[in-house]
Amino acid sequence: MIQLADVKLVSAVRPTFQDPVAFKRTKFISRVSEQLEIANLLMKGEEIPFSSFQDPVSLRRPRKVSPWWWTDKDGKYLMTIKYGSKVIELAKGKPAVQAETLDQIIEVLKSLKLATSNGELDLHLTQASELIRKKFKVKKAN
Repeated sequence: MIQLADVKLVSAVRPTFQDPVAFKRTKFISRVSEQLEIANLLMKGEEIPFSSFQDPVSLRRPRKVSPWWWTDKDGKYLMTIKYGSKVIELAKGKPAVQAETLDQIIEVLKSLKLATSNGELDLHLTQASELIRKKFKVKKAN
């Protein structure tokens, strides 16, 4: 057991402000991580436990998480990238990523995670966030 005399004490103040861009990055990276987990389970041949994902925002309640990808009539994988309910277009007019295999989907998700942590998707995340916020306008009292 650690004695109090052995603990390093420092002066620190907890920040009251969180950078909104950092918050969006963290949220998006956690959603991409969920998609990676789903893809890895499917690669192992296991079923997706939809109720096992925990919502980081609302007190860790289980919630349903669906894959962002599907297969087209040719058997190729198509994946849309989502922030909340909004699809992010990485190129104008091209909201989906096409892949031949689930392994390629996993690689795309890993590169999305890396690009997000490097700040490459900040503009896209901010635009999607603003579109979502437009739905929640405050009504003025008469």
